[in-house]
Amino acid sequence: MPVLDAYNYSLLSIPATFVIGMASHWRAIYLSSTSKDLPPFDNRAPRAFLAKIGELSKTSATAREYLRAEAAQTNVFEQIGLYAAAVLVGNFARLPVSFLNKATLAYVALRAVYCVSHPDPPSLAPSVSCANPLGFASAGCSPARLSRLCSS
Repeated sequence: MPVLDAYNYSLLSIPATFVIGMASHWRAIYLSSTSKDLPPFDNRAPRAFLAKIGELSKTSATAREYLRAEAAQTNVFEQIGLYAAAVLVGNFARLPVSFLNKATLAYVALRAVYCVSHPDPPSLAPSVSCANPLGFASAGCSPARLSRLCSS
């Protein structure tokens, strides 16, 4: 694609990934503010609030969905440091711009799909969930891990 060759968009994928992680958190806050089963989100003690929701998860499907949305957000933030380092290393190593753009676009797209699919409906069996394969696939799109493809 000529559009991906014209400019190095790979550095812009780092804040895009951050926004994707925040969107999962905002979804959880929206769930807590609109649900009758959950108390309103408490920003003063978010970990205590998460523990309170964990206790409610035995009886409330909304609480389980809230916990899955927060887990998706946590997963993004746990990986963003490594991902940002991989993007920077790829840029410092002067990998081809087209390759960096395609790898980072794939990562961001898979992270977005992961965050949307992670809070799957409770009616699905855990083995049917597509969140785990999507998480592994997005981790494999890291430019540092894929740089071997360019050098061979």
